[in-house]
Amino acid sequence: MSAPILSPVTTTATTTLSPEDAQHLLTLEKRVHTSSLDCFAAIAEIEQYKGGLLWKATHSSFEDYMRERFSSYKPQHLGRLLGAGNLTLQLKSEMEKSEDLPTNEAQLRPLLNKLPEDRQVEAWKKIAADLKPEERTGPKVMEKVKEIRNGIPKDELAASKPARAPKVSKVIKAPAPSENPEELIQKLLTATASHRQVFNIRALLSEIARLLSDDSIPVSQVSSVDKPKEVQKVD
Repeated sequence: MSAPILSPVTTTATTTLSPEDAQHLLTLEKRVHTSSLDCFAAIAEIEQYKGGLLWKATHSSFEDYMRERFSSYKPQHLGRLLGAGNLTLQLKSEMEKSEDLPTNEAQLRPLLNKLPEDRQVEAWKKIAADLKPEERTGPKVMEKVKEIRNGIPKDELAASKPARAPKVSKVIKAPAPSENPEELIQKLLTATASHRQVFNIRALLSEIARLLSDDSIPVSQVSSVDKPKEVQKVD
């Protein structure tokens, strides 16, 4: 895996980091800028640390932080990266021998894709006990995961399966007249967070928010943006 591209931060800071936290963020970002599995653990640490303090210092969402700081990591892959990072952090605290830790994401992918979250650590412990380090390839790990999965009740597997995200048209409800534009925009951002065009949607909503907050622009002019000449189709 190639190292992620580190981009300069251009977003206005929303909080101030202490010197210690700022140094910790720098250390974590250097770890992300590597090709080892530890980069995913660093991503998870940045996301979790003090309730998101590190990324909230410059960005309103973790997705925006990752997109601007590490542009080679695509937004649609962020959940997978965080899953691998969180599992790596758990295993670091659970495994007694460092040689029993996974060394690449391919080893963790079968656990993340096929097993309930609360079964993954114990599953890796069994895999580490059954397979020598050089035997822990993706296919070999998958074979072991399938064996473990066969012993899990079907209702538990069904309960752990993530629900498919509904289409945007089915989750956005007509706003109440009393709600102000800022609240509506925030609700739209929340409702479209998992949409494939989330960054296009976010950019459009940000522009709407700017227009609404600019007192120098007449309301009639703001209304004219309702029918632009060209609108990018959002699937």
